[in-house]
Amino acid sequence: MDTIVNAFFEWENLISLTGCTAAVMLVTQMLKTPFKRVPTRFLSYLIAVVILIMATFFTHGLDFEAVCQILLNAALVAWTANGSFDEMRDFYVWIKEAKRLMKEAERDT
Repeated sequence: MDTIVNAFFEWENLISLTGCTAAVMLVTQMLKTPFKRVPTRFLSYLIAVVILIMATFFTHGLDFEAVCQILLNAALVAWTANGSFDEMRDFYVWIKEAKRLMKEAERDT
C-alpha cells in the first residue's frame, strides 16, 4: 500500500520540472479561491518555492547555493504551470465552441 501512495509524488519527482509543475498546478487550483486577494501567478510562484525548498531539503539538504537555484527554478516552474493551465483552459473553451458550432450545423441541415 505504501508504494501506491508514494508512486504519485516522491521528493525526487518534485525536484524535476515535470513533477513540480504538476504539483504547483494542483495546489494552486486548490488554494486560489481561499487566497483570492493574492494574484494567482504570484501564488503559484510561492507554492513552487515552498515545494522546491521542501523537496531539496528532504533529498539533498539546503545551502545558500541551493536556495538561489530554487528561487530561479521556482520562476520557471510557476511560468510553466501557469502556461499549461492557460492552454488547458483555452483548449476546453475551444472544444465547447466546436461542439456548439457542430450542433448549429446539424440544426441547419
